Amino acid sequence: MQDGTIGIGHAIPPGPAAARLPDLERALVNPAAVFDTPAALRDHPRLLPSCKREILRRWAWDEHLKEVAAAEGMAEGEPSRLDAVKAALLALGEARRPDPAAPAAAIPAPRALDRAAA
Repeated sequence: MQDGTIGIGHAIPPGPAAARLPDLERALVNPAAVFDTPAALRDHPRLLPSCKREILRRWAWDEHLKEVAAAEGMAEGEPSRLDAVKAALLALGEARRPDPAAPAAAIPAPRALDRAAA
């Protein structure tokens, strides 16, 4: 990557710039431990958009689980930042994804079923 950007699975070039890169392995496991806000991740100058989107997707899942825990009356921790994570994903061109609790497969529309039966 000649423009100085880094993505997941790419080697970090040696030198002083490498020290300014976030810990990608840690960010994939716990994004909030590496980045102060979803916007800080979105605006990081050295990460590729695809890398940012992957980390933000994982962050969205973490925030969704926080909301589920809060809805079930579990102990309150930090407030969910799911809206901020979604906004960062949208800013990076991520298409809207369904709620994680939604069915994994699309449910075909009745017309598609009618055509398949014909």
